[in-house]
Amino acid sequence: MRLLIANELYECGGAENVFRDEVQLCLNAGFDVRTITFDPNFIKSEFPDHHNYPIDGGSAWKLRIRLFGDSALRSDLLQLIEDFQPEVIHVHNAVNSMLSICSAISAYRARHPSVTSLQTLHDYGVVCPRSWCIHDDGSVCSGYCAENCFGDKCCLNFQDKLKRLLMNRINSARRHAFDRLVSPSEFLVTTCAANNIAADCVRNPFKAPQVSCLSFSERDDVIVYVGAVAERKGCTNLIKAWKSSDLARAGWRLRIIGSVERDYEETFTSLLEDANGINVLGKLSREETLEEIVKAKYLIAPSLWIENYPTTVLEALACGTVCLGSNRGGIPELIGKDGILFNPLSVPAITKVLNECLIINRVIWESWSKSGVKRVRRENDPQVYLGSLFGTEFKDGE
Repeated sequence: MRLLIANELYECGGAENVFRDEVQLCLNAGFDVRTITFDPNFIKSEFPDHHNYPIDGGSAWKLRIRLFGDSALRSDLLQLIEDFQPEVIHVHNAVNSMLSICSAISAYRARHPSVTSLQTLHDYGVVCPRSWCIHDDGSVCSGYCAENCFGDKCCLNFQDKLKRLLMNRINSARRHAFDRLVSPSEFLVTTCAANNIAADCVRNPFKAPQVSCLSFSERDDVIVYVGAVAERKGCTNLIKAWKSSDLARAGWRLRIIGSVERDYEETFTSLLEDANGINVLGKLSREETLEEIVKAKYLIAPSLWIENYPTTVLEALACGTVCLGSNRGGIPELIGKDGILFNPLSVPAITKVLNECLIINRVIWESWSKSGVKRVRRENDPQVYLGSLFGTEFKDGE
């Protein structure tokens, strides 16, 4: 089988990890795979047939390509697709490249109607011009068709207003280009349905890391946060809750892993001034991050914005680390009954959950830990993922 797999960036976050993992799975299965990215910071690929079309030139140029497409890029993509003659085209994240790649795929499908094309929706950009699907007051939005983006609930900037005006056009191009849209979370599938977009749920593939799942008594009294350090990720409320909790006085530590976003640096520094028991580790490699997750008793995901299917939670569950998470978006689906959910807008609610870590006993913790590991192995099995995308009869090595 010849597969063309595309993603906006090569290496950045969760969507990029899924993109690269899928490519490797397909190569291991003996498929002929060509990959495409549009990354202005691309350096090198480990894949044998990779093509990068950097979309660069400043924010105004990127916005123009995103909203109106680019004929030269479309022509290059169509030529590349025609040369490869794929049987299946799978696009992951496509932001600035969306209209150009949709146009190229539609033109190819007109000449080759037997080709199968699909897209995985990794974020809420399909239903929200700001991509995070929350109102200015922090409440959850139902999407651009279900609510009024130009009302009082969302103060859109000029670029977001342009995006909103063209969302119908972009989603129309998406419908013409792809036979099928999928998402790793049921929450996004439901939100898409409320906005007249049909999608179905296919869980992201995840190969469990080769690490030992430590027992309750073998782990440190640590809660780890992994991700961008920013307001929208719930970091302000997390630190406020930590300072009002009993954990620091009991000798616990909060370890924060990730880069501090530039517009949040001053706020973050101020929050840390009178905080005890917080270790800021900065950005670590994937291997170093997993080491920290494995040693910790808990991972916390306090996002204010709507996460689709955060890889950090998936990694923690696979490592047997119990998760504490926001009760919105795809996080509740991941954690299920094997952890604790909370309202990320409420500092007292987060404080209460943090304090519960002091009273959760070994039996409960290890029950949650083992259940989470089993669920990841069952729901995120790579072969199940490939079978769901490319045919139920898929077997490794075919």
